[in-house]
Amino acid sequence: MELELVRLPNGVRLALDPMPGLATTALGVWQRVGARWETPEFNGIAHLFEHMAFKGAGAYDARQFAEAIENAGISMNAATGYERTSYYARTVAEQAPAALDLIGDILFEPHWAPDDLEKEKGVVAQERGEAFDAPDDRVFELHQSVLYKDQALGRPILGTDEALKNVSVDTLINFRSSHMTPERVIISVAGAFDRDAIIATATRRFGGLAAKPDQERAPAQPQSGTAGESRHLRSAPSPLHRGRSRGNRCEPTSPAPRTSPRSSRAARSRSRVRSTTRSCRTSRRPPRSSPRPT
Repeated sequence: MELELVRLPNGVRLALDPMPGLATTALGVWQRVGARWETPEFNGIAHLFEHMAFKGAGAYDARQFAEAIENAGISMNAATGYERTSYYARTVAEQAPAALDLIGDILFEPHWAPDDLEKEKGVVAQERGEAFDAPDDRVFELHQSVLYKDQALGRPILGTDEALKNVSVDTLINFRSSHMTPERVIISVAGAFDRDAIIATATRRFGGLAAKPDQERAPAQPQSGTAGESRHLRSAPSPLHRGRSRGNRCEPTSPAPRTSPRSSRAARSRSRVRSTTRSCRTSRRPPRSSPRPT
């Protein structure tokens, strides 16, 4: 069977690729918006918007939303780049319309609480630190900052702490209103699925989008230049002594809970590293102040 392109009356496009013999579906909603549409004072808002996707939506709070995904056997994720934001899922064929419906909840009926927004800013700050310690990510950001100096393409997708301080729930609402337009949305579905059910769900959730003037973007202006940095690296302590200092004993605890059932990679859908927390307590025996006499 051949790829089919369906256009809803308002302009939203569906790319349907049925694959006989399969029992699962891969689908996604791809929106033409990303860090390239940001202003300097709101650098990082596109990525933060995507981070807020799983804080509850529609009739579900955050926990109920996660349970709805898991109970249906759906694997769902999201990612942000410079020129696109995507929300995608894999599931068994009969749950494909439900997966698309849940993505519709994320985009049109999100639960954005100020407290959750501030917590997610902290999660993004942690992700920014991880990217800073990843050589390939750091080199990419340095390259972009020189090649597109003082342009949106030269700013980091993860934003900065200073810029994200300016983002409020109202800012997210305005960002969505400005960029959620039918001509900038593509829904792709591949594998096994009920064509009529997918089109009906897409029409119900995305058929009401109204056309708006396209947001102007300045043409990219590549520049020449150099960038570099140096760091002082220290050897990691031995695993037998890691966490011990001056009579304190650190013990690894359970992995830190994820704040959302998703992971994101700046520009290349980087999976977030799952960190391990460590708790320290004072040893019963105080440290010796002098060597034991011989």
